[in-house]
Amino acid sequence: NVKVNSEGYIAIVHDAMSTYKDTIPWLVEEENTLNWFRVFWNDGTYPGSSETNTCEANNCKPMTDGSCLCKTTVTDSAVFTNINVSKENIMSQLFIGAQGPQDDSTRTDIDDNVAVHRVGGNVDRSTVFEIRDKGRTMYLKNMLSTVNLEGWSMTPQIYEAEEATISNAPVRNNTSSATGGLYVEARNGDETSYVEWDVDVPGTGEYLISLRYANDNSPRPLSVFVNRTGEEEEEVLRQLANPNPLVPLNNTASNPGPEFMPLKRCQGDCDNDNDCGDGLFCMQHNGNEDVPGCNETKNSGWDYCLDVNDFDYGFTLLPTGGWTDDWHYSKHLQVTLSAGKNTIRVQIPPAYIGGSSGPNIDHLKIEGLPVSTSPSSFRNPPHFMSLIPDYYPGGLGEQNLRDAQYETDAVLDNYFYQNNVAPFMCIRIMQRFS
Repeated sequence: NVKVNSEGYIAIVHDAMSTYKDTIPWLVEEENTLNWFRVFWNDGTYPGSSETNTCEANNCKPMTDGSCLCKTTVTDSAVFTNINVSKENIMSQLFIGAQGPQDDSTRTDIDDNVAVHRVGGNVDRSTVFEIRDKGRTMYLKNMLSTVNLEGWSMTPQIYEAEEATISNAPVRNNTSSATGGLYVEARNGDETSYVEWDVDVPGTGEYLISLRYANDNSPRPLSVFVNRTGEEEEEVLRQLANPNPLVPLNNTASNPGPEFMPLKRCQGDCDNDNDCGDGLFCMQHNGNEDVPGCNETKNSGWDYCLDVNDFDYGFTLLPTGGWTDDWHYSKHLQVTLSAGKNTIRVQIPPAYIGGSSGPNIDHLKIEGLPVSTSPSSFRNPPHFMSLIPDYYPGGLGEQNLRDAQYETDAVLDNYFYQNNVAPFMCIRIMQRFS
């Protein structure tokens, strides 16, 4: 997501929904982000640029500071379709750098200052132009990366946990980091514990819900019920895209030695995530809780390495690293709601009562599905990183590196265009060379 201010500057906004291994800092959260930087808007239009091109007209969310919060999508396209291009055209239209040509590309010299590296003889997004300019060599991708703004069919709405219907879970006020200063402590809940919100939506359809929560260690699942009318009401489950096959539990050793490390999926007994292989978490068990993705007999109280993608509960809440000051958002869960009033309940699954138990809950967020009605878009800041999706279960992966690159570019751009830079540099240059 991005926030857009009245001058067309943007600030990158993240929903903090990673694990404590790679947390997204609070300073890029929705209300706190201050990393404003300049971008190049296509056609010079953006939310707030005119009386008609408002935040609401783009289905975006007006913020209390006067800015506009919008969703984004990134599209990449080839700029040139043949090699009949000049050095000037290349340098004025290509803005994304490359580490160098691909290994399987073929070089063709266009002139003394320009070469093109093509794969299979095609001129497409994989093509890299090599430019020699002012004694240096640059590699530029034949790609235009465009950020398109999107809105919501319903802008995000916040429902505080302490204002919901709460059963057998205390409300705490021992932190200022929770929205409203209060949260529901569900970490020690039992079969009677739940939090249930009454929510309103404008129309019948699909919506996305997420929780802002804190969870010190070990993944913790929560069952989700929408408009529950009885005890037998079916819960909303997350549809696993590529479920793993069940594998037998492997009770390796109560204190595995180095020869067993790292432990594989469904192996135990682990002490922490460092004992597990890449992409796995050490599921802390205090009793006989289920070990998702695994079958056969488990040892009571043993902890096993698991793939968090094996959980099919509505919410599977990854560790945040603390109970009161480390709040993250869960991954979205898509649910069907009716126009008007609805109820959404979360509670600890029976298999986890008295064991890993639940998290601390700050609030529920509900938003409509993305809608692509905004005419506004801007050129993506130059970057070297791939736009491949996250591949790591905790939402980690190359997109985190990509975000880091974007924000580095944003900082450098902000420094360069800051009003004080030019006079500061002039003074220093005169002092140095006079």
